[in-house]
Amino acid sequence: MKNLSILVVITWLATVGTQADNATNKVVKPYPIDHCILCGMLVKGRANAYTFVYQGQEIRLCSKSERQEFERTPAKYLKKIADAEAKLKK
Repeated sequence: MKNLSILVVITWLATVGTQADNATNKVVKPYPIDHCILCGMLVKGRANAYTFVYQGQEIRLCSKSERQEFERTPAKYLKKIADAEAKLKK
């Protein structure tokens, strides 16, 4: 039961970040890949993945601690997302 409560809270927190951008009427591009762009671990379907919005792009990482690494060179990781998205469209 405790694990379920934690899962609900984490899911709610991830949703709050996305809704905040929707409240400003900005379109948020969904995260197009199944894996973390920093470490390569699977994040698709993981309720405990750390999700946030950066410049209109949803970002999903394995943990909140990875956000610091993302923010050091965000252009590098946004390019990885764009490249992955382009491959999906082919």
